[in-house]
Parts: sequence; C-alpha cells; structure tokens
Amino acid sequence: MKKILIIGSSPAGVKAAEEIRKKDKENEISILSVDGFYPYDRNLFADYLSKDVQLSELYCRPEKYYQDNKIDVICDRQITRINFNRCKVFTDAKDQIDYDVLIICDLPLNAFPDIKGKARVGVFGMKKLKDIEGIAKAIDTTDTVSVQTDSFSGLNLAIALAKRGKEVYLILEKNNFLSNIFDDIVIGNIVKQLDEKGIHIVLNERIVEVLGEKDVKAIKLKSQKVIVSQMVIFDVNADLRLLRESGVNFNTRIMVNSDFKTSLDNVYAVDGIATIKDQAADIVFYNKEALDEHGKVVASVVNDESITRSYSLPVESAKYDEFSIFLIGNIIRTEGVSQKRRFVEEKGALREVFLSGDCLVGAVLLNEEKEVDNYLRLIKEKANLIGSDADYFDKVPEVVSQ
Repeated sequence: MKKILIIGSSPAGVKAAEEIRKKDKENEISILSVDGFYPYDRNLFADYLSKDVQLSELYCRPEKYYQDNKIDVICDRQITRINFNRCKVFTDAKDQIDYDVLIICDLPLNAFPDIKGKARVGVFGMKKLKDIEGIAKAIDTTDTVSVQTDSFSGLNLAIALAKRGKEVYLILEKNNFLSNIFDDIVIGNIVKQLDEKGIHIVLNERIVEVLGEKDVKAIKLKSQKVIVSQMVIFDVNADLRLLRESGVNFNTRIMVNSDFKTSLDNVYAVDGIATIKDQAADIVFYNKEALDEHGKVVASVVNDESITRSYSLPVESAKYDEFSIFLIGNIIRTEGVSQKRRFVEEKGALREVFLSGDCLVGAVLLNEEKEVDNYLRLIKEKANLIGSDADYFDKVPEVVSQ
C-alpha cells in the first residue's frame, strides 16, 4: 500500500487520484489544499468573475466523489515545510503528513515581483481561488484594474473585468504572449480593437511599484508613467522557496521529464507549476483536456502501467462580443512547419495556418470565429489545405517557411 499525497488544486491532480484509485483500492490518497478549497479548475476563473458560471461549477468533483472514493481532501491546514529526505509534509497544525509519492500541482504562496507596495490591500494573484474570491468581493467598489500578464488567461481575466464595467489596463512586457503569435501590425490592430472595449494594452512595460498607503491607489511603470488603479492583479506562478535544498530542480517552475517526474524519483509536478525540460514551445496549453492527460501520465507511472498517450487537440481562445482570438493545434514555428496567412486590416481579421508538408496542423484565427469548427475538423482529419481554403490564402501570396 502506498501513501499518495497531492498538493494543490488542478484537474491533473484529481485525474491522477482517480486513475490511481481505479488500479488500487487500498492506497491512501490525500489532497492537501493550498488555499482552503476543494480542487478546482482555474480555466473557469474568468467565467466566474464575469458571472457566467457559479462558484460550484469551478470544482473538479463534488465533495461526495472524494468520500465515495476514499480520497481525503484536507482544506483546514497550511503547508509550512516539506522534508523530501524523510518524505514528510509539515503543516501549521503542528502535524505531519507522510507520503510515498508526492504530486505537486501548486504551492501556497504567490511569487509576486520584488517591488515596493506588493503587499498593499488590493494586490492579487490570479491562479488561486483564494485570490479570485478576493477579486470578486472587491470588484463592486473598484473602477480601474491593472493586470500584468503574459498569458491568454490574463487576457481572459481582463475581458471578464471589462464585462463587469471596469476599466482595465493590461500591462505586457516586451516579449509577451501576443508577440509570440502576431506581428506588430496585427498587435496594433488588436490594441485598437480592445481599447474601444475599455481594455487598454500597455506594451513593453512592467509594474515597478504599487502606490498607495494601506490600499492600492495607482501603479508606477518602468517608464515612470503612473496609472490610477484600485486593484492590481499579477499573473504569477507559485513561490517555490519551499523547494530550496530539496534536490528538486527548478527555476521559475519545477523541471520535469515527459512523465512529469522531477529530479526526485518519488516526486512529480503537473499543471502550470511544472515545465518539461528542453521544451521548445513558446506557447503551452493548460486546458482541462491537457491537464487530464498530465494526471493520466503520472498515474500510469505510479501504477507501473504502460498507456497509449492520447493528446487532445489544444485550443486556446479569448472572446469579447465580436472580438475573438482562437489558437488551434500546433502553432509553433519550428523547422518543417510552414505558414500561410492573410490579414484583412480594415476588418481586423486574420487567418494563419500551419502546415507540415501539405497537412494542416494548426491555425490562428483573429475575428474569424465562424471558421473555428471548420479548422478544427480539418486539423483533426489531418487534411491538406485544398479547395476554397487554398484559394483564400492565394489571394495574398504570403508564405513563410522556417
């Protein structure tokens, strides 16, 4: 019998617990919350803030599921220390939890930037439900929000806040999730479209100070520009200082192999806290289907099973009224992958397709939501770019190969 301990909330952790339990009914499985909630799916945070889903819909499983499957969910204790040599997790209740296998989905603290004012009231992270609940409680008395991000999750959060009638400043550093996908002309068009909707993208900047006394009043950027804000949200990862002197290799994320195993044989890391060593992708998807696959892979290793890995077609999207961005499939610019694109500036519409040979493997769509189902089908069928699609791109003969 093994003792399996899962730290933090993620569909990946829940899926791992589910698959381990299927194989062995006797293993002790515990999930230790880092913020006092049952496991949740952070992909739904933006929908929750825009009031499109209820709090109960964020949870991966109802409480009864864990009871029926003898999975102990611990929400009333906080981690204070992990002894990786003795395989023990210590908590603020002065107790310890032993483990044979440790799966890390998250850790308790946010790795906020080291700037003045980061502890002011009104500063939040955006990857823990505790932070999202804090945002939800404060939003009605907030007029302007600044969000510093480098992900589509941050854009979706900004859209959710704009839907609630808030003025939003989206702070992006020089190398950001938009510049990884679009050229400067397209980014300029996106900036204009979102500005009209109350989302002001500030490019090539970062927050260097949060101003105010006790509460947030404004932010100062590296250019020394000051923007009035009553709330500041940082798209930050977990603080990894608990892993110091652990033997676990990490930088800003925990380094794992393709099985999500860390540098310690009995410790795994999944979801956004982990990064696969030598992973070349600038764009990584953390949708629920991808996270479920993380959990299945870890469970297969723990269960000493061989599985056929089934990777779902990754889709990332952001939508606000008629404005939309969809990223579908493999959109990484690597050797052997070519692109065709067409941008209609007056409509703010872009289609870019990614081809391996003549086979369609990915697509980027800006304000082309009507084409999403078509490209999903073509990519799933590994179709050639033929017929009307080829004719469409041939109107503007722009092919880029690397």
